Amino acid sequence: MLLGCCRVLLGSTPPQNQLAASTARWKIVMLHQSPFSSGDHGSFPRLQWPFQAWGADAVLSGHDHGYERILKNVSFPYFVNGIGGASLYAFGTRVAGMCLLDDF
Repeated sequence: MLLGCCRVLLGSTPPQNQLAASTARWKIVMLHQSPFSSGDHGSFPRLQWPFQAWGADAVLSGHDHGYERILKNVSFPYFVNGIGGASLYAFGTRVAGMCLLDDF
């Protein structure tokens, strides 16, 4: 299952309902902006929803031009991968739970 933020913002089924209704083996939430990020743009608190409690397995996002893995609640992964576009950014203050950071 892939859940994109744009569908939610356009007023479709709420994300918690989409996750609960899905029978997919892996429930991956995809966002453009990152709920948590050590990159130049930083974290977007308005996207820090309880995805794990809603049944998601991971959150993938971009926006910041670097690669980062962040674990929240000990084992819930957030991946920031923005290395496919423009120049890479340097990282700023590391967010809590950061376990891999690569600005190449």
